[in-house]
Amino acid sequence: MEEGSVDILHAVSIGQEPLGVSQSIGICDNRAIRIDDEGNPVYGVPDVAFSITQTAVLTVTTSQLFTGTFPYDFSVLATLRPNQGTESFLFTIYNNIGEEQLALGIGDNVTFMCRESMEEPTLAQVSFPVPVNDGKWHRLALSIKGNSVTLLSECGRQLTESLSRSEEAYIDTTGILLLGSQLVDGVYYEGDIQQLMIVPSPEAAYEQCIDYMPDCEFPLPYSQAPEDTVFPEFPGTPNPSRPDDDDDDEFTDYSYPDSIPGVFTNYSQPDESGSVDENTGYHYYNVQGLPGPRGYQGPLDHQDTKVIRET
Repeated sequence: MEEGSVDILHAVSIGQEPLGVSQSIGICDNRAIRIDDEGNPVYGVPDVAFSITQTAVLTVTTSQLFTGTFPYDFSVLATLRPNQGTESFLFTIYNNIGEEQLALGIGDNVTFMCRESMEEPTLAQVSFPVPVNDGKWHRLALSIKGNSVTLLSECGRQLTESLSRSEEAYIDTTGILLLGSQLVDGVYYEGDIQQLMIVPSPEAAYEQCIDYMPDCEFPLPYSQAPEDTVFPEFPGTPNPSRPDDDDDDEFTDYSYPDSIPGVFTNYSQPDESGSVDENTGYHYYNVQGLPGPRGYQGPLDHQDTKVIRET
């Protein structure tokens, strides 16, 4: 695995199945767990994915994902099955005053947006006419290199578009990353997702279907769940066979970055003392996490009850 790669699903602790998230079967109903001595696949494990609804709040501070600067050239890898007919942003990165830095939209088209330059407060946008909201699984890979973006879909089709950004453009990592939602607009990702990664190499996109999410007759090259490799049992299916301890070498160790999911709340209002261009192209939002569910009121003691009655 490329050093510095970020597994976004792991970073937002999706494996803990928070509110609005449940485990599901991924792109392969029956994944090979190893290759035998004769070169034949040994099956027995369904891929692990997660179903996301609009009640899910999945976020992490961006600085926990990238210890240094965000890579200028990189790849975005995704394996997902959006609900049929839906349009949404798969993830969005904001800085600490709520300015959008990078986003990936999916639906009837695949849309990539990133910061255009240091001086111009606008986002460069590239859109590909590749629908992924047909209720089926899709393997997508975006290669961002220099002034171009290449979309590789379904392990074969390639489309390249120019990207209008300067050499000084950078992604501000002082804010948060939101998975499946945005700070405004009320548009949510709904569907299944098995993989979402940012790899600091534009070449990784071309290896999506080999080194990252291969066909079902090949084992996954890394643990398919955020924690140790798991072999789930699903209702109505036979118990899957499990590899012996001696077969651990079949899975390459994958070191995830240390991260504690949280919400970046160091919010400061934008400076309004000077002149403001109303056509900035940026949206300013308070970068605080969404409120959690209201808790139940605790019991009142005898003294509190007396005070309430007297008032």
